[in-house]
This record gives sequence, structure tokens and C-alpha cells, in this order.
Amino acid sequence: MATTTLPTGYATVAELKAWARIDSNAEDAILQIMLDGALEAIQEALNRTIVLTVTQDSAEVLYDNSLKTAHLMTAADYYKNRELTSAAAVYEIPTGAKAIIDKKRVWFGGKQ
Repeated sequence: MATTTLPTGYATVAELKAWARIDSNAEDAILQIMLDGALEAIQEALNRTIVLTVTQDSAEVLYDNSLKTAHLMTAADYYKNRELTSAAAVYEIPTGAKAIIDKKRVWFGGKQ
């Protein structure tokens, strides 16, 4: 069985730039805001706190490679669609990221 290396930190601006194929440094501050907003939206959708190390708290979920993928997908989508006129539309989680998140979400009644 292969071992999986977990991320040592949350997605970075450099990783988002590589993911979204952004070459310029001009909007790094905006990209960080997109990363922060995406992480908040994912935590809200999960009904759980995302952590880098496991504890015994069932309200937490480990930031693994699948959540990092969802994080990058969501932040890139926010960046790509940042000029939409509807603020609500900007903060929707993309379908692919939502599929990842739903697997780890705590549903009503506390069931995962």
C-alpha cells in the first residue's frame, strides 16, 4: 500500500498561480484574499474546522490533498469570476470542489 504525503500547510499564492496559470506578481494580494475566502467557504460548507494536524475533536477535518485540491479549485474559480456583478455568484463553490467537500461534510444530525 502506498503512503500519502499530507500537505504541511494551506495552499499558497505560488501554488494558486501555478494551478491557475497566472504569471504576473501584480495581483498576489488579491490571490491571497481569494485563498482566504475559499478556505472560509469550504469550512462553512463542511460544517467543520479544517486543521493541519489531527486531534480528537470530531468538529475538525484534516487538510489533506483532496481538500487542498478543492481549496485551489475554489480560489482559482473566485479569481477567474471576480468581476461578476452578483456577489453571491462569486462565492459559490465550483462543482468539482463541492464533490470533494461533500465526501467530508458533516450533515444534519452529525453524520459524515
